Amino acid sequence: MFPSASDFINLHTHADDHHQVQCGVFNIFAKNMNCTFHADCFYSIGIHPWHVKEETFKAELLNIRQVLKRANCIAIGECGLDKSIAFDMALQRKVFLLQIELSEEFKKPMIIHCVRAYNDLIQIRKELKPKMAWIIHGFNSSEKIAGELLKYYCYLSFGMILFSKFSRVPQFFHSIPNNKIFLETDEAEKTIDSVYLFAAQMKNIEVSELKSQISKNFTSLFRPN
Repeated sequence: MFPSASDFINLHTHADDHHQVQCGVFNIFAKNMNCTFHADCFYSIGIHPWHVKEETFKAELLNIRQVLKRANCIAIGECGLDKSIAFDMALQRKVFLLQIELSEEFKKPMIIHCVRAYNDLIQIRKELKPKMAWIIHGFNSSEKIAGELLKYYCYLSFGMILFSKFSRVPQFFHSIPNNKIFLETDEAEKTIDSVYLFAAQMKNIEVSELKSQISKNFTSLFRPN
């Protein structure tokens, strides 16, 4: 079930047809529990900051707890902090902290959504010192912030931002250590192999080398001890 060095691993996808993705981590929102789980697929489950509500988060945390008992639910997320939306930041933080507790309890990494809140995220990581890794999906910030996150057992996942002319990320992506990255499609229509091809070109390495390294990254984080 675990991917091989020849697989295109998609760290974070919202694809509906699971069989169209060779090897991916399919996102489940904790508010939507009518999905079908396939034994040969990987999943993550979390409360997205856009979905945080005082009246529903407790029930959604119970949903997460139940799904995390599945061996193929390998991460919590996407969850996190988002300052671009008019949602109560105190409540976002509260629900995020509760999901960190679940991550530590179930010993499963987190896939994190972060927008305009990287300093808050780093501060929480410093204060709590969690043992489980955090993967920042769709990373889009500065090289300095990337360096800070890498110091504190975080990984960075990249997707459509690599193709953007308006982001700083393409300017320094080549310098991010290969053993600290993942690639993803998120909600985009691009295929994961096209993301790998472009990323390999940016790093001036063969696609096979990039696939092999990301496979090692995936196995080191998600394979049960």
